[in-house]
Amino acid sequence: MTRRKIPDSPAYHLVAHVWEHEQKAMSAYSKQRVNRAMSDAISLAIVGGLRFAINDFARISTDFGGCRWQHAEFSYSVAVKERNMSAVLSIEAWLNRKPFIVDHLERWQGGKMRLAVDSRFIWLGYRVTVTSFAADNSYVVACTYRENTTNSYRPAKVKRRFKITIADIQADRKARKEFAKKQTENAP
Repeated sequence: MTRRKIPDSPAYHLVAHVWEHEQKAMSAYSKQRVNRAMSDAISLAIVGGLRFAINDFARISTDFGGCRWQHAEFSYSVAVKERNMSAVLSIEAWLNRKPFIVDHLERWQGGKMRLAVDSRFIWLGYRVTVTSFAADNSYVVACTYRENTTNSYRPAKVKRRFKITIADIQADRKARKEFAKKQTENAP
């Protein structure tokens, strides 16, 4: 019995096309050009809403010498921001990451969304920004910053740092729902 070949997804097809045609022009002086073209291709596929297969990011990493031309967290942030769920799910499968979903983000259209690097939301009364994910994807690191009182472009200093797990998010959601329920029960 012969196996039927599954056709490449539109996103994989675009990235493969760019790789194939850029490699023909590659020299010591054009590696930067190839890296930029590949980064732009993956971003275009995400932002353009192209469909990704669940294993596309793993295949792209393997077939094209790794994703050295675009950091995984950047791709994930773009996919979350653009709400390209097929890209989000493909990256999560590749990184073996469960989604960290909060009820309201301050950026990227608000509402219930996945956390990604640079997501901003309220955590325990603090306005925090996600700065990274743990290497084992067990938690996200989110920080609150001191207000920059000088007129400079110096980076803000971290005021407080949180390690937030999926269980922490679920417990916070449950506590807020219980509080809201008590408020409505006690309302006149």
